[in-house]
Amino acid sequence: MRQFLLINLSIILLLTGPLISINTKANESLTIFLSGMIKDKCVIESEFGKALDFSQSIMYKTKLHVDCNQKMSLSIRSDFGGLKLQEQNNIIVDYNVKIEFNRLNLAINKNASEIISEYKFNSGNIIPFKTDGTLSISLLDSLKYSGEYIDTLHIDVYPNFVNNEN
Repeated sequence: MRQFLLINLSIILLLTGPLISINTKANESLTIFLSGMIKDKCVIESEFGKALDFSQSIMYKTKLHVDCNQKMSLSIRSDFGGLKLQEQNNIIVDYNVKIEFNRLNLAINKNASEIISEYKFNSGNIIPFKTDGTLSISLLDSLKYSGEYIDTLHIDVYPNFVNNEN
């Protein structure tokens, strides 16, 4: 009988052995590395495109669209400090530039003569993503002399890697 019991016990252990698992190393772990990357994006566009003609008007106002996925810096600069009469270097008609982005608490109001040297603004800790603003340009005096007047107003936006205000 004892032999029968031992055989039955052996058969039971043999059959249930795969179901019962005794693991002496219970401290296994799983490490998963995750990553992702989004490229820097900082662009500005205007409704009027890239040319304004002051032959018939002394003021223009247009919407600006900024799309920037990180803190942003904005700079403005005028090549001549006003509309310069091509035939005579000494005649320059100053104009006012006003840029506003309410969401960024940004309001720049400068005359072209003040921005021959670049003027910069930082958005601080605000990331603008897709933000709309306005650009207003108005002549301080009308064009009087015949000929072509030119200037280039540079408005640049770029990522701000330095965390400082204005």
